[in-house]
Amino acid sequence: MRLADTAFRCYKRKKDIVILNLMGRNKDNKEKIYDVEFTVAKGGQAPLSKKYHVEERGREITITEEGGAPTLYLNRNFPNISRRARIISNAKGERTLAQFAEVCDSSAATLSRFMTGNNGLVGKSAYSNKPMSIELILKVVGNAAELPEGARSSGSNVTVDELMAANGYLLTNEAAEQDEHYMWRRESDQNQEIIDSARRVFIQALIDEGYMVGTASREDIPVSARYGLVMYSNHRLRFKVSRDGESFIWIVHTGLVNEYYRDHPARVAPDFFSDCAPFFLRDMWEPDSLQNLRYTVLLTEEGYKETVSRLSDIEVNNYISLQELFILDNTCRFGDEYIIPRRDGCIGS
Repeated sequence: MRLADTAFRCYKRKKDIVILNLMGRNKDNKEKIYDVEFTVAKGGQAPLSKKYHVEERGREITITEEGGAPTLYLNRNFPNISRRARIISNAKGERTLAQFAEVCDSSAATLSRFMTGNNGLVGKSAYSNKPMSIELILKVVGNAAELPEGARSSGSNVTVDELMAANGYLLTNEAAEQDEHYMWRRESDQNQEIIDSARRVFIQALIDEGYMVGTASREDIPVSARYGLVMYSNHRLRFKVSRDGESFIWIVHTGLVNEYYRDHPARVAPDFFSDCAPFFLRDMWEPDSLQNLRYTVLLTEEGYKETVSRLSDIEVNNYISLQELFILDNTCRFGDEYIIPRRDGCIGS
């Protein structure tokens, strides 16, 4: 008995995996072209005929309502169970699930499974990963109850677009936005690798010069000097540095070495002055508040040269420098450092 039960469970698990693979992760390119027709009768009104033309080509679904323009959807995500349940519940209105399922040519059990993601046998995997059929989606939307205006909410309105999205089908512009977001995430990860590499190189350079190096927190920066230094903190590395009884905070600005500035080096110099303006203003108005701070901005090769050329006539009261950074395969090495001349004539301190 146990052996038979185990075999049945294994078979069901295998079936779940098949369902998971079929729901858009490895769909083939077979075409499926058909029409969906049904009649809708609401609130004593005369029955209204609905007709849609559907073309399924792999992950691409084209839906054309009679007399309307075609809409293209791409199967890109797993279904959002909670969102799908809200939409079906809104479509059902005050009817029982059985009454609503009947007008949609479905069953209460089927709709319930799509709302809960549970097929009642093997947990939530099968129905939580399975989109509704296009025909059922169209019938749920077509037979939806009228919602009061105040009951409408973004993401749960009963429209074809919303229910398709809840089942993992995105409009082409939404899919493009998702691709752009994923690309941004990949670039962000690459930029983080560069920043981590720059951190290691910077720390090693200080250690080679005999400094003791630790991580500085926001509270280590004097309150009077925090404006402009703790803003955008993910772009600023902060270190506690000490040697021979001398200690100070070294702030390294990394916001100008990402992919955008490497592709558009002409933007580096203008944005350098914009990003660093608070520090320059603080240096001019209250120079004493920055006495125990050093500020270094990392710039890639072309941006470094252009920015240094624009700083040729500028003098400051405290330690502000530009560090040239060479990037190869997401790793870094330092080039020249330009320390902006100080009004008191001190160099490098």
